[in-house]
Amino acid sequence: GQQQRLCIARAIAPDPEVLLMDEPTSALDPVAASKIEDLIDDLAEEYTVIIVTHNMQQAARISDRTAVLLTGGRLVEYDETTKIFENPEEQRVEDYISGKFG
Repeated sequence: GQQQRLCIARAIAPDPEVLLMDEPTSALDPVAASKIEDLIDDLAEEYTVIIVTHNMQQAARISDRTAVLLTGGRLVEYDETTKIFENPEEQRVEDYISGKFG
């Protein structure tokens, strides 16, 4: 997690409006990943934070809004995270977040 925190520190040094994080907790153990998720939550107070993750549980835990992109990077659904995870409009999204596809 040290390397991720260093990268995040470098990213916020110029005081951007938006932080884009690509798989910020990949290859981390659950304790280190939790610390990074807590840091992301803190940063969301000051910045718009966009994360890319394949970890559906992580997306459900730390995001306010979720975009689901499937085959070919096409946007399939975008809405509040609770709506996406509890009542998605697209069957493909339901299949993906439930583990039936992907």
